[in-house]
Amino acid sequence: MGTEGIGMVKIKTNDIGRKVTVKILYWGPHKGGKTTIVETLHRLTKESDMDVVPTGDLQKIAFGTGATLYFDRTTFQSLVDISIFYEVITVPGSERFRPIRKKIFRDTDGIIFVFNSEKSQWNNNIKSLKELKEITADSLIKNIPIVVMMNKKDLLETVNILEVEQLLKDEGLIFEEEHPLHIWNPKVYETIGTFENQKNVFRTFKECTRRIGLYSIYGTGSAPNIQISEKKIARINFTLPKRFKKEWETFAKQTLNISLSQMIRNAVREYRSKYMQIEKESSSIEMQIMEKRIEKIINHKIEEAMEKLKPKGNKEEKKSE
Repeated sequence: MGTEGIGMVKIKTNDIGRKVTVKILYWGPHKGGKTTIVETLHRLTKESDMDVVPTGDLQKIAFGTGATLYFDRTTFQSLVDISIFYEVITVPGSERFRPIRKKIFRDTDGIIFVFNSEKSQWNNNIKSLKELKEITADSLIKNIPIVVMMNKKDLLETVNILEVEQLLKDEGLIFEEEHPLHIWNPKVYETIGTFENQKNVFRTFKECTRRIGLYSIYGTGSAPNIQISEKKIARINFTLPKRFKKEWETFAKQTLNISLSQMIRNAVREYRSKYMQIEKESSSIEMQIMEKRIEKIINHKIEEAMEKLKPKGNKEEKKSE
């Protein structure tokens, strides 16, 4: 029995098996709709066919008015990997609960910032964002992925997505293209939190869990430092030994009746269809990881083929030497 971790993600092992607990925090100003969003998420995963399910009821500690007093809390279990559990918690947004927010933040793996899109709430959003930056001590994006929900977009007087992105940029949470953290810039989703009109509630949650997974697996708890290639997935930049290039081209055309580049494209298509299920809006990071895996496989196959093409006499001569 014991406890280990990848980054902040907690992994417990006992006689029963392995349990991975991921903590996701819904952060944002007072009356931004955090509780409503989590209620909708809980109901969606309970009543619809999703790849996570709630493991119990939504726990709420609130005032009589419904405003969050301490926190809202629930847990979801992954159906893809039943050893993974997502602990979802909201923070109270009122300014006087700052000490409580700081306490709840501990051991957080990912943050979903619930931005109140009402124009009248602009300053409250800024205050909440600045407080989050202060509490996280500049670990946002670098160590803790963040996704932004522009909530209440069903109302009339709301800000637009460009204004929110500019605010994030002003606060140092959006990086330029040449910066290594650029690929981890927070995605901003226009959302509606109510169940009847919900928009992007589950999608935002999934994006946060996806980023946490990539941070944990490929960055050991930090943003993975992977350079993104601008080339298409079919054009792999693998290293082919110069001494083999001519021989391989000849072998490929004569034996396989196909060019080297076409063989690679076919290998990519086969690999993608068999081993990867990429969504239409998959990120560049997933494509890059896949390229590296394909590159390794192709290089190995080429080395094997070239080894078979070597004259047997060379091996015998080496042995005699």
